[in-house]
Amino acid sequence: MREDMKHVVIDRPRTGGEGGNSRPPKGSKRRWQRIPVEDHPKTESTARRRRYGWQCKELNDHLSPLRRWLRKQCGRRWDDVYAEICAHLRTDSVIQAHVRDHVNQDVVKDTRLVDGVVCDSKGDPINPGWPWRRFYVDPRDGTLRATEQQPRWRRPSSEREYVAGEDGRHEYRVINGIWYEIEFTRYPADGRMYGSLTRDEAYRLFGRYVYPKTKRQLGKVEIRKLGLWDTPLGKRAREAAGQVAR
Repeated sequence: MREDMKHVVIDRPRTGGEGGNSRPPKGSKRRWQRIPVEDHPKTESTARRRRYGWQCKELNDHLSPLRRWLRKQCGRRWDDVYAEICAHLRTDSVIQAHVRDHVNQDVVKDTRLVDGVVCDSKGDPINPGWPWRRFYVDPRDGTLRATEQQPRWRRPSSEREYVAGEDGRHEYRVINGIWYEIEFTRYPADGRMYGSLTRDEAYRLFGRYVYPKTKRQLGKVEIRKLGLWDTPLGKRAREAAGQVAR
């Protein structure tokens, strides 16, 4: 193990807190004034998550180097691996003890065989893909082993529900078989709300910090000129309506 592993894991800037000041984000008081008092939460956490969102400081440990080192030690006896860890991470230091805690979270040391299957001390099989229990000590020979790696879950690619315009500020959407041109404008950075649409909700809906400014129904000539019915969205809309593309 590298001698500076304790610094690699711990010495990383903490996230959140708006630069160290855990104060409510700008505009939060004005947004709450629009909500009736009877709809406000009855309790509030000390971290102020419910009212202001997560704005407090939190740890930001860099665990990848530690886990890569543990993976390279697979096949060695756990006693030798742990002796090397103890040689570089003392117990009388809070920071170094914190790194040892991460090792204890990732490595299942108390294991046993149940019907030929490696299980923990409770008799539960060591399933692959667990976020913390990435390694275990083989009870047969006392060597460090890694659990089977599961492929990372990826969000399935979804088909777009709009046709992008040329300038990036316009989109064409079909609603109940009618095509509309929607013009977007950038959401202001001061956090002001437009109707019931917040800045974060706008990002989740449109993938960027914008909100719809105008909505205009398109005529047949414009639809034919833009070829909207020939787009994947137009074809899906016709199939959903049970129509045959002309």
